[in-house]
Amino acid sequence: RYAAGHTWVSTGPTPGDSSVRVGLDGFATSLLPRPTAVTCAGSPRVLARGDVICDIELPEGTLSVRAPVGGQLVRDNAALRQRPGLIVESPYQDGWLAELIPAWDAAALEECLDAGRANARSQIHLRHFRRRVALRLLADVASVGPTMQDGGQPLISLSEILGAPQYLRILREVLR
Repeated sequence: RYAAGHTWVSTGPTPGDSSVRVGLDGFATSLLPRPTAVTCAGSPRVLARGDVICDIELPEGTLSVRAPVGGQLVRDNAALRQRPGLIVESPYQDGWLAELIPAWDAAALEECLDAGRANARSQIHLRHFRRRVALRLLADVASVGPTMQDGGQPLISLSEILGAPQYLRILREVLR
């Protein structure tokens, strides 16, 4: 199931396990630059829906990931301490963020989407992302940064073109 903030929630790793794993969906990870570090909330700890599960350090700054459901944080993904890039490389397998024992409530369940509805939401958010980037580029051409014409280096990423703070602002807006 897919929740707000482009997170996913799946049943625990073993049959009969009451825990769920949480991670970022493919849409979110496709927009992320390569993470440099991941800092998760200490466990065990009780989280309400919307509390920060972890902070992902990016070259542009920090992106906080919020709990899609409330519950007891059992553990974080220790592999991310050594290889934070797993979030992007393997978002649905090795790049999961945390395990929770959920305190399910009707509102949380109703807000979780199946794959088809999550895909439709991602399409809408992709259009929004593209609009925000285009508006930013049109609004202030002078702040785009160095280009080949003015002797600068070629810019190959949106983060470089828009500037790290602006890219992170748009990313946070789209992934909320």
